[in-house]
Amino acid sequence: MNRFYLLVIVPLLIIGGCSKSIVQLPPIEVKPNLAQSEFVVGYKPSAKKVNDITHTKLELSFSYDKKEVYGIAELTVKPHFLDVAQLILDAKYFDIHNVSLLNEDGVTQSLNFEYDSLKLTIELDRSYAAEEEYTVQIKYTAHPHDVKDAASQQGLFFVDVATSSKKSYQIWSQGETEMASSWFPTNDRPNEKYTQEIYLTVDTNFTTLSNGLLVFTADNGNGTKTDYWKQLKPHAPYLTAIIIGDFAVVKDEWKGIEVSYYVEPDYVQYARNIFGRTPEMIDFYSKKLGYSFPWEKFSQVIVRDFEVAYAMENTSAVVNHTNFQKTKRELLDGDDDATISHELFHHWFGNLVTAESWANLSLNESFATYGEYLWFEHDKGMDAADYHLSKDLKRYISGSKSEIHDLVWFDHPHRKDMFDVHSYQKGACILHMLRNYLGDKVFFASLEHYLTENEYQDAEVHHLRMAFEEISGEDLNWFFNQWFYGKGHPELKITYSYDEQKKSQIVYIDQEQDLAVNGIYRLPIKIDIYHDGKVDSFKVVIDKVKNRYSFDVATKPDLVNVDADKMLLCEKEDAKSKEEIVFQYYNAPKFIDRLESIKDLYKSYQDDEVSQKVFVDALDDSFWKIKLKALTYVNDSLSVSKISLKEKVIQMAQHDSESYVRVYALNHLADYYKGDADISAMQEQALNDSSFYVNKTGLINILNEDEKKGRSLAKRFEKEGNSEVLIGLSNFYSENGTIEDNEFFISTMKSIDTYSREYLIGNYALYLTGIKNDSVVKLAIPILESISREDNLDDNRLASLLALKDLEWHYVDVEKSGKDKEEATYLKKKIAEIIEISLKEEKDKEVISEYENYILFEIK
Repeated sequence: MNRFYLLVIVPLLIIGGCSKSIVQLPPIEVKPNLAQSEFVVGYKPSAKKVNDITHTKLELSFSYDKKEVYGIAELTVKPHFLDVAQLILDAKYFDIHNVSLLNEDGVTQSLNFEYDSLKLTIELDRSYAAEEEYTVQIKYTAHPHDVKDAASQQGLFFVDVATSSKKSYQIWSQGETEMASSWFPTNDRPNEKYTQEIYLTVDTNFTTLSNGLLVFTADNGNGTKTDYWKQLKPHAPYLTAIIIGDFAVVKDEWKGIEVSYYVEPDYVQYARNIFGRTPEMIDFYSKKLGYSFPWEKFSQVIVRDFEVAYAMENTSAVVNHTNFQKTKRELLDGDDDATISHELFHHWFGNLVTAESWANLSLNESFATYGEYLWFEHDKGMDAADYHLSKDLKRYISGSKSEIHDLVWFDHPHRKDMFDVHSYQKGACILHMLRNYLGDKVFFASLEHYLTENEYQDAEVHHLRMAFEEISGEDLNWFFNQWFYGKGHPELKITYSYDEQKKSQIVYIDQEQDLAVNGIYRLPIKIDIYHDGKVDSFKVVIDKVKNRYSFDVATKPDLVNVDADKMLLCEKEDAKSKEEIVFQYYNAPKFIDRLESIKDLYKSYQDDEVSQKVFVDALDDSFWKIKLKALTYVNDSLSVSKISLKEKVIQMAQHDSESYVRVYALNHLADYYKGDADISAMQEQALNDSSFYVNKTGLINILNEDEKKGRSLAKRFEKEGNSEVLIGLSNFYSENGTIEDNEFFISTMKSIDTYSREYLIGNYALYLTGIKNDSVVKLAIPILESISREDNLDDNRLASLLALKDLEWHYVDVEKSGKDKEEATYLKKKIAEIIEISLKEEKDKEVISEYENYILFEIK
C-alpha cells in the first residue's frame, strides 16, 4: 500500500471572477490494481496462470532409512488461455530421472528439460492451444528431509513411533503453504485445482490414507502392498495428502458417506469418544449452509510429531497432532471439538472454494474459525459460543499490539506470516459482525450463493462481497473496505448524561483510535435502554469522530447498554456507574454482559460489599466461565456470610459438573482455609475424582500444605501417565526438588507426550540449577543433549538448548565463586561444546533465532 500527499491545482470561485490556488489535500490511499501489481514493491499477486494441471496421478514408494520418495508422476495439463510450448513445475530437491510426453496409447516420448533444484522446466514437443490437453510423465526421487529451509518447504515427514507395545514409524505430508512440491512435482499454488489418483506401495503391515476413496489394495507378494486412492473432485495441491503408519480404523457414516477415524491401536477403543461427533457436525453444517458435504468421504487421522500445524484440513483426510489422542477419562477435562469443527468447515471454505492467493487467506481461515462458533452455538448454547468468540477477540486485540495489517494483506513479508490472529480470530469476529448486520436469513443464503457460484474454484474476497450484495440487494463496499481491506479496529470512549428537564438520555461515543492509521469507522449497533421495568432498543450508526445520540426517556435509566448484541470488534472504555454495572449483571441477557459486569466490579470496586454480593451470586451462574471468575474474585474475608460461602464453595468443589470449576473451588478453599482439617481431607478426596485436572489440583494443594504426606501420595500419580498431572508434579519438584526427584524427571522425559515435553524440560532446568548437585547434572546432560539434537519437535529442541544454556551460566557463576572451580570449569566447557554442536546441526532457523534472542534478553 502506498500513500501519497497530492498537490492539486483546483479552481476556486470568488466574487468577480475565477482564480487558481494550490490546495494540500489529506492523504489518499492508493491500492494497486491487478494490471500493475507486478510493479508494486511488496505486493504479492495471485499466481499467474499459464498451464492448468487438470489431473495428477502418482505412483509412490519410500525408503524410511534414506527418507526418500521414489515416484512416477503423470500430470494432465492444458494451457490456461494462450498457446504454450513449455511447462514449468515446482519440484524441490528432486533427482529427475526422466521426463516424457505420454500419448493416449501409453507410448512415451522423451522431452528435454532443465532443473535447478526448485523449478523443473520442460520443453514440450510442440505448441499447445487452449483446451488442448497433454500428459507429461516424470520419474524422480524426492528428498524432502534435505530441503534448505525445513520450516517453509519440507512437505513430507518420516517420524519414529514408540508405542506401549512396539517401535514403528509413520510418514505423513503437510502441503500448506507450498510444500507439496517437496514430494511430487506440481504447480504449487493455491489457485491450481486438479483431480487425482495416488498409488502407495508400502509394507503390508501398514495402513495408508489419502484423499478420496480407497479403490483397491493389491498384495505384491514380496511383503509389500499397493493401495490405490482416487479423488474425482478437484482441489488445490496443498490439500493433497498421504499418511502411512500403524493405525486402527473405526468407521461411521453420514448419509452413505464414509466417516472414519484413524488412531494408534492402543487408542482404538476411544476413537469414537474423540471423533464421534463428526457425523452430527457434517449434518449440521450441510443444513446450515444449504450445501451438502461435497466430498467422497471424511477421514481424520492422528499422527506423531505434527509440529507444523495443530491440525490440517487435507481434503477428506484431516491430520491431527498427538494431543488429540486421549482416553475417555482424559476427555472429561476437554475435547477437541473446536478443532474438529474448524477442519471440517474448511471442506466448504478452503477446500471447495479456495482462496486464490495467500493474501486472501481469510476466505479459508476466518470462516473455519467462525465455523467453531457456529458449532458451539448449535451444540453447547449461546453462552458457550459467545465465550469462544470472546477469546478470539481477546487474542486478536492482544496480537494487534505488536502488529496490525489489512485482513487481505497483499504485502505480507512471507506467505506463512498470513497465518496469524488477523486471518483467524479477527476474521471470525468480522464475519460475526456481518451476520449481525444482515441477519441470519441473508447471511446464510449469501454463503450458500457464494459456495454454489464458486464451487471447485478459487476466489478472492471480492467474490464473497458480490455474493452478499446479490442476496442482500445492498452495496457492502463500505463494510468490506473498512474490515477486509483495512487495518486496525475502533477504540471507543462511551459516556452518558441524563437531562432531567428534557427527560432525555444522552449517549456520547467518541472514536479514539489513531485516525491516520485506522480512519473513521462506520459501526451500526443497537443500544438497549432499561427503564421503568422495561427495555427499549434503538439502532444507531457510529460514523463520526464524536457521536451524540439523544433518546426520550421519562425517568433516568437503570442501564444504557451500548452494543447490546455484544458483537463489535473494538476496544472500549465505558463509563458506567457501579449501580449500572450491578444492574447489567442481573438483567442484561448476554454472557458478555455478565462477564463485563463482574470484571468491571472487580477492577474498580472489588472490596465493596455490593460487589462481593454479586460475586457470591455469580457462583450460581448458568455458565461455568462466570463461576470461574467469581471464584477468583470473591473474598471470603470480606463476604458477609463466610460460613454459607464456605459451604457453597465446598459443594462446587465436590459436585460441579465442570472439572475446571471443581479445580478453582479447590484452590479457593486452599487459599482461604489453610490448616482446616475438613478442607485438607477434601483435597485428599479430590485424588479420587474422575478428572485428572482435579487430581493434580488436590495433590499440589496437599504438597504445599504437607510436603511429606503429599510426596507419599504423589508416587501413585507419577506412574499414572497423565501429562497434566506429570507437569503439575514437575512444577512442584522444580522448586522443592530433592536429589531423589531426578529419577522422576528422567523417567517422565521418556514417557510424557512430545507436546508436553517442552514444559517438562523447562521445569527440569529449574530443578537442576536449584539442586546444585554435579552428579545429578552429569546424568541430565546426555538427556538434554539427545533432545536438543534429535527431537522432532522444534519447541523441544529449543527448550533443551535453553536448559543447557542455563546450566552453562550456572557453572560460570560457580566458577567465579571459587567453589569446586575445576569441576565447574569442566562442566561449563562440556555444556558449551554440546550447545555448539547442536546449533551447527539445527536446520530450523527459527530455533536458532529464538535461542539467540533468549541470550540477548538474559544478558540485558
